[in-house]
Amino acid sequence: MRIQSLRVAACGLAIASASSAFPIARWIKGDATNNLKTDAPFQNDLLNALVRVRRNSFYPKNGGREFDAYGSGVVVKTQLDAKANEGYVWVMTADHVVAPRKAIGGNDPQTTIYIGFGNGDTDANKPGLEVQSVTRGPIVDGKQADVAIVRYFADNLLKLPDKLTAIPIVGWDGDKKALVDQAGSGNYAKSVDTSVFEYNLSVNDPGKLRIGLNTIDAAEDTSYDDADTGKSWAFKSLRSDLTFQIGKDDAISADAYFTNGDSGGGTFEKVKDKWGLIGIHSYSEIPSGGNPRDGLKQWDVDVANAAYADWLKKGLQPVPEPASVFVLTATIVALVRRRR
Repeated sequence: MRIQSLRVAACGLAIASASSAFPIARWIKGDATNNLKTDAPFQNDLLNALVRVRRNSFYPKNGGREFDAYGSGVVVKTQLDAKANEGYVWVMTADHVVAPRKAIGGNDPQTTIYIGFGNGDTDANKPGLEVQSVTRGPIVDGKQADVAIVRYFADNLLKLPDKLTAIPIVGWDGDKKALVDQAGSGNYAKSVDTSVFEYNLSVNDPGKLRIGLNTIDAAEDTSYDDADTGKSWAFKSLRSDLTFQIGKDDAISADAYFTNGDSGGGTFEKVKDKWGLIGIHSYSEIPSGGNPRDGLKQWDVDVANAAYADWLKKGLQPVPEPASVFVLTATIVALVRRRR
């Protein structure tokens, strides 16, 4: 984890090599006796839209050193052809999840991005579906937003979940009292320390989907630096704070909270009885002790912000069907011949 005085730029990425792994954080809404309990609605359309993302960094000039880093992602668009038994899937994630790792000894890594579908359960330890296209975050006023889109081509629809769902991107309605769902596939909190209102985090148990509840506390500009990639991000964000409460029978209830392993996961709001994606997890605050405590803050990228509209349109543009490609190619050939 990367500490910056009182504020930690939590990359939200679980990073592992052959010999070690950073501890990664999870959250879940719960109580004093069983904090794995959740009252967030586990809707099928959310379960079937959440994926894990893996960034593989390979350094051929440094003895073949290799690093895997894990984050989360949300399916935001599909283009499936049942007749041809193939199709495309667009996944939105955090830009720092797919950004190339820093050079070692002046040598840049070969970067490959993979996704994996858990279908609401536990994903494979190493997602292995290689994406073919990565659209890095939009740059506005010289500042790059911490959001990206990857596109996967499935040459066989059996590689996809039966009930694969794409969640539309919508704007936050501004209601600070409305509950939102926050989801990701990192680790989880094994218990709650009621004496200090703090989550006790598990370590090295990624891949299990969790969903918890929170509220959006502010829409604001934010920025942070990431040690793993050596890059910086600045973006329009939706901020949500961690609050612990004592209910009846002294039960402890706490908001959802995300850090390492959850980056790229989604914050969702129901609009006219349908789920919409309003934010992509970017980073959060973590105290020096390493456990999320009452009052800390976390930030999503405000993906529907008007500043990113052109970028979204480009990143989600449809892939031409073979017939369309043929017609386009024929038209270009005809124009070339006409000019001769």
